[in-house]
Amino acid sequence: MKPTDEAILAHSNWKNHLKEAIDKGESQFTAKEAGDYSHCKFGQWLESPEGNNLPNHSVLASLHQHFHQKASKILVVALKGQKDEALPMMQSGSEFSLLSSKLITEIIRLENLWTV
Repeated sequence: MKPTDEAILAHSNWKNHLKEAIDKGESQFTAKEAGDYSHCKFGQWLESPEGNNLPNHSVLASLHQHFHQKASKILVVALKGQKDEALPMMQSGSEFSLLSSKLITEIIRLENLWTV
């Protein structure tokens, strides 16, 4: 699997994990872990020598870091059992949703840079 495909899959998995945490009020991750963008596989690759040399590294790194910060905030609310407050934080049009879309767009852009 290509690094971009892995990144998109991992990103999707995080979103699914957050939805599950909202539903159940529990998570296998702490909010601190969720907020640590270097904790996930994509973040580790992004900060590797290969990732640091990407033409859009700074944009990707910034979006990825903000994605994890927002995920952490959502998880804090979810773990308090505040489902009605957490769900809108992820819905279409929310800051998290828009950030998520921008990150995926930038990952796809990276794939396009590699194939040119």
